[in-house]
Amino acid sequence: MIADICHLNLNNLANNHIKLLYCTCKWRTFNYNLTTPGRKPGNRKPVKTGHNRNATRVGKLKKSLKMKTIILLFFLLTATLLSAAQDKRLIGTWGITECAYVSASGTEKIMVEEIKNGTAITNYFIYETGKYKMTSNMAGSGTMDSYEGDWKTADNQLIMTINMNGQTMELAWKYEIKADLLILSRENPLGTMSIVNTYKKK
Repeated sequence: MIADICHLNLNNLANNHIKLLYCTCKWRTFNYNLTTPGRKPGNRKPVKTGHNRNATRVGKLKKSLKMKTIILLFFLLTATLLSAAQDKRLIGTWGITECAYVSASGTEKIMVEEIKNGTAITNYFIYETGKYKMTSNMAGSGTMDSYEGDWKTADNQLIMTINMNGQTMELAWKYEIKADLLILSRENPLGTMSIVNTYKKK
C-alpha cells in the first residue's frame, strides 16, 4: 500500500514537473512573440519547404521569360518601324541620272549624253499603295514603254513585279538612298557584272 502511495506520489510529482516545464516553455514562446517586432502571439515564421522553393523558381522563370518576350517584341517593333520609315522615303517620282555597268575590269557608264540632254528617259512613280509605274525609252524599242506592278522592300532590297509579254516576273534590286538620290543595283546570275542605276527624286 505504501509502495502504491509512493508510486502515485512519484507519478503526480512527475506529471506536475512535466506541466511546469510545458508552462515554462509556453510562457517563453509567448514572451518571445510579444517582444519580437512584427510578430503576433502564436504566429510562427513559415518554413520554406521544397515545394515552396520550386514554386519560387518557377515564378522567377516565368518572370524572366515574360521579360525576354517583351524585349523581343520591342526589337521587332523597332525594326518594323524603321523599315516602314525607309519605305516612305521611296514614295515619289524618280528620274534616271546615270546608268553604269560594273565588272572586275571597271565601271562603264552608258548613254551619258542622252541622259544629260533628256533624250534617254526612265522614270519611276512609286506609290504609297504598294503599286508603281515605270516609263522608259531605254529598253531598245525606240518608243516610250510603260510598265506597272507591285513593290515591296525586304532588308535592303526593293522587290518589284513586272508584267512583260503576258508574264509576271519579280525583280529584286539592292537599293540605297543618299539625300535625294536612289541607287539601284543588280548582279547577273554569274555574279560577274552588275548594273547600277542612279535616280534623282523629282
